[in-house]
Amino acid sequence: TFKIGDVFTIANVNAVNPQTRQSTGALQQFVDMFEFAPEGRFISSLDGRLLRANSALAKIFGYDDVQQMLGQLSSMSQLYAEPNERELLLGELHKNQYTLGKELRGKTRQQKDIWLTVSAQLSKQADSEEKVICGSILDISAQKSTDLGLIYMASHDTLTGFYQRQEFE
Repeated sequence: TFKIGDVFTIANVNAVNPQTRQSTGALQQFVDMFEFAPEGRFISSLDGRLLRANSALAKIFGYDDVQQMLGQLSSMSQLYAEPNERELLLGELHKNQYTLGKELRGKTRQQKDIWLTVSAQLSKQADSEEKVICGSILDISAQKSTDLGLIYMASHDTLTGFYQRQEFE
C-alpha cells in the first residue's frame, strides 16, 4: 500500500538509452519482416502445434486470418495432402537441420489440394531448450499446373488424348 508522502519516480520514456531504443526498433523491424512477408511464415513445435504464423500462411491454407487458423488447426499434419509427408520433412530436418525448396502437396481448410514449396530449419526457442521448426511456404499450384500440363502435352496426342507413339517405344 502507498501512503501520502511516498516518493515515486516516473521514467521519461524519451530519455531511454539510445542503444535500447535502437534495439527495440530492430526487434520491431524483425517482427514486421515475419508478419508482413509475402510468403507464408510459421513457427511450429516438433509435435505439430502451430505456435506462430503470418497472414500470408493463413491465406494460403484458406483461413480468413491467423486467429482463425490458430483456433481451428489442431496439428500441422492437417495441412499435408499425404499424412507421411510431414514425417518425411521431419526426418530431413533432423538429419540436415534444414530443408530448402522442398515441393509437396498440401490441403487447404476447404480440402482443396495445393502444391507448396517449403523451406524450414530446426531452431531452439530463445527461452528454453525446446526445438521448433521455423519456416516459409509458397503456394506454387499455378506453376505446378502449368508444368504438369506441358508434360501431358509432350506425351499425349492433342487431338485424341492418347499416348504418342514414342511413349510405347
